[in-house]
Amino acid sequence: MYNETITINGEEHHFRMLRFPLTDYSGKIIGTCTIGRDATNEIQLMEKLIQSEKLAALGKLAAGVAHEINNPLTGILSYAESILDELESDSPLQDDIKIIIRETLRCRDIVRNLLDFAKQYTPRLEIVDPNLIIRQALELVHRLPQFKDIEINVFLEERIPKIKADAKQIQQVILNFLINAADAMKYKGKITVSSEYYRQQKKCIISVEDTGPGIPENLMDKIFEPFFSTKSTSGLGLAVSWGIVERHHGTIEVDTAPSGGAIFKIVLPAFFESEVQQN
Repeated sequence: MYNETITINGEEHHFRMLRFPLTDYSGKIIGTCTIGRDATNEIQLMEKLIQSEKLAALGKLAAGVAHEINNPLTGILSYAESILDELESDSPLQDDIKIIIRETLRCRDIVRNLLDFAKQYTPRLEIVDPNLIIRQALELVHRLPQFKDIEINVFLEERIPKIKADAKQIQQVILNFLINAADAMKYKGKITVSSEYYRQQKKCIISVEDTGPGIPENLMDKIFEPFFSTKSTSGLGLAVSWGIVERHHGTIEVDTAPSGGAIFKIVLPAFFESEVQQN
């Protein structure tokens, strides 16, 4: 038994292969027979299960660590700010105390990210328009200074079905993708945001594409792991996003865009009132 990856219609499929010899009546080997079973869905489900279990275990650990660190950080920050207030304006210690305050605030942000990651909020599900969620997210980023030199193109499918989702949580995921895209492009370039409906699968897709350097192939499987980051941040943004979308019974897909940048897709089940009534 061995595994083999075969490309079919441009898509990679993973097969479980079994090869055994064929013999004639005398026992002489006259050939071989190979049987393959497409295990792509099975492998993908297993990968998602492993990711979910990893996130759950790390979430519990993160919560404990964050609470233990938060209290002493508050004390350090409070004392440092008090010392700074009492120092003379020309004191040589001013710069040192400011560094302590700055780094303590950075640690506090990391702790807050840990707590957000650990909480795993249950979504407050409502019937919502995915296009409205996208527009609201875009209104927020247009006000941010890091987007002033970025061209944002929007293509929304007008008759896209509604989804059953927590609008604020999905908006958080979109914002995370947009901010990551801006960072990747060094705050200059083009971002394309789109929505579309896959009728056969009954899925609504929200895509964020950038013209940055893209994601190296060897990192594609790691970017949703907690604490993995190519930046000097805590590396929890994509892990949190993964957890949010998973709790909406959806998935996140990432690929290289035609421009060479990255494209992130939020894939969520469409909601139809008629199907609910039938059930």
